[in-house]
Amino acid sequence: MKIRELLESKAFRIAGGILFFLIGMLLLFFYERQESTLEEENVAVSFDQEKKSTEQIHDTFYVDIKGAVKKPGVYAMKSGSIVNDVIKEAGGLTKNAVTSNINLSKQVTNEMVIYVFTKNQIKKTTTPVLNDVPCVCETIEVNQCIQDTTGGNGNASDNETSKKAKKVNLNTASKEELMTVSGIGESKAEAIIAYRSEQKFTTIEEIKNVSGIGDALFAKIKDYITV
Repeated sequence: MKIRELLESKAFRIAGGILFFLIGMLLLFFYERQESTLEEENVAVSFDQEKKSTEQIHDTFYVDIKGAVKKPGVYAMKSGSIVNDVIKEAGGLTKNAVTSNINLSKQVTNEMVIYVFTKNQIKKTTTPVLNDVPCVCETIEVNQCIQDTTGGNGNASDNETSKKAKKVNLNTASKEELMTVSGIGESKAEAIIAYRSEQKFTTIEEIKNVSGIGDALFAKIKDYITV
């Protein structure tokens, strides 16, 4: 009887209600905490994905390659890629491609355009192509010849001086201009142009680094070339 009276008493009901309320609040607290943790994790994951996506965009360069490659087009290249990597992406070179005028180790930049010329295109051009070295043109003044009225040998001396003044600049001369130097034919002129497109001449002696030009030929042409 006492247990029944205790269960039916008002104080017991109030205590039970308070206990139930506290249990409910405790469960609600843990539920909200779990929801908050999940939300923070989702935000962190979302931010991480967005950061990776942004980094990936900034680390990607778009390069347009044209000409004598098997698959010309626009390619997405990673930061640090070089011209040779782009050529590989484009399926490699065709059999008539020429790369003597291209720096294959140059790092690519965004929106860069690479054009690979063929042998025939290189022969037709009179100036170096894809050359990163700015041209410095030399101005040479040639005085007009004055007829010698004395009848002596003055004209021969003046003509020789005039010839020596007309030196060909190895860094700026066209193929035809190079071929005006006795001993430099078409193939040697093309070899000089290919060499300077990679490395500018700083002295006339460097012409001996070009294939087919040795000490004997240099001694013959040194008075007719300049840099």
